[in-house]
Amino acid sequence: MSPSPRKKQAAVASVTLLAAALCAPASAADDPRRPEDFAARFVDAVRSSEPARRLALIHPASRACMNAQTQPYYDWIFSQQARTVIGSYRASAQRIGRVDTVLPPDGQSDYPVPPSHQLQIDFAGTAQGGAVLILFVVHEKAGWREVLPCPRGDVVARMRERQPEDAGLARKVDALLKSMPAAQRGELVGLLREGRKVEAIKRYAAASGEELIVAKRVVESLDPAGR
Repeated sequence: MSPSPRKKQAAVASVTLLAAALCAPASAADDPRRPEDFAARFVDAVRSSEPARRLALIHPASRACMNAQTQPYYDWIFSQQARTVIGSYRASAQRIGRVDTVLPPDGQSDYPVPPSHQLQIDFAGTAQGGAVLILFVVHEKAGWREVLPCPRGDVVARMRERQPEDAGLARKVDALLKSMPAAQRGELVGLLREGRKVEAIKRYAAASGEELIVAKRVVESLDPAGR
């Protein structure tokens, strides 16, 4: 069976983006003693919404795992990172002693090269009042690069199975946000600003009658500025 036109387009797009990333200028000036410096370039790339800039920061061995089949896995990672990169931030790093103690996001993927450091970026401007993003990085000739795990086949298969369900949930959350009364929105945002996220989720679930998983997504999607 030949690939569908959509899959062919996805594959061509992936190749084009990878080529752009490989041609991106190197960061030879990166200080190998300061993995924290990678945070600024990472945040700038994510906020730019330019896929080529984001891919340029990923280790080539991880990029080699990206194709039309694994794209849903990486799209999920990128979307989660984009949701977190909001507001001011500070970065800290620690060396990884043994790579086998580092667990990938799903516990069922493999790192193509051992990351040397765990980079933690703390953000202060999310709807939750703050969030933490953990990156695994390594320094080579091109500078600091993020090491992403390569997903196993069963992980990709499960993500594909969940795509219709996730898309339906996203549409429902969007509709609930648009119809939320201003007074309720103000109350929930106020709780978030006080760091009372769990209480905000429970309160919204009780008031709306929605399940907790829906309430959690709605609360986490609220604009931190209350708009």
